[in-house]
Amino acid sequence: MQNLSQVEQKQVQHYWNIYQKLSAIPLEDYHQFSVLKASTHALWSQAREQNNFKLVEDNLKQLIDIQKRFADYRHPHCLRTAFRRIRARNL
Repeated sequence: MQNLSQVEQKQVQHYWNIYQKLSAIPLEDYHQFSVLKASTHALWSQAREQNNFKLVEDNLKQLIDIQKRFADYRHPHCLRTAFRRIRARNL
């Protein structure tokens, strides 16, 4: 990497970070996320036209749940610690 310019080094580091994050996620889960995200996008357009955002509520909840799983794959100890703190505040 020493032969690369500073900009090129930053680009390599950026894409390496993306690779690290994505490689922690099982392929089946990422596929499920991609399909759900695409269908939610189409549904969002419909919901916006009808001003009825209940149409996308379930999909958005599922996307949030998947994102939480992704975070747990990447940093399992951080997510569990965060949930413990949230639960402790709510008690």
